[in-house]
Amino acid sequence: MAILSRIVTLSTTPQLVATQRGYVIEDVGAVFLSEPSADIFIGGIGVTAAAGTRVAVGTTMNVDIGPGDDVWAVASAGTPTVRVLTTRNTQP
Repeated sequence: MAILSRIVTLSTTPQLVATQRGYVIEDVGAVFLSEPSADIFIGGIGVTAAAGTRVAVGTTMNVDIGPGDDVWAVASAGTPTVRVLTTRNTQP
């Protein structure tokens, strides 16, 4: 299993934070942790604070990502960071 950890600084413009595109694998999972400065919202390419799934400050959310799927994130205000831990099961 491959594991990738990174910190992404968000803004009010949606940003790609996790993807399964280009990987020939069985499973991709991502864990999102919103840092203390603001809630973040995750969803598809056009995610907004009004229509996204909220990840409250200091909480985590686990997401299973299907083939060809992307997860985007946005902040309702400011430039909060999100910690993203992505796991890739490369075994059939």
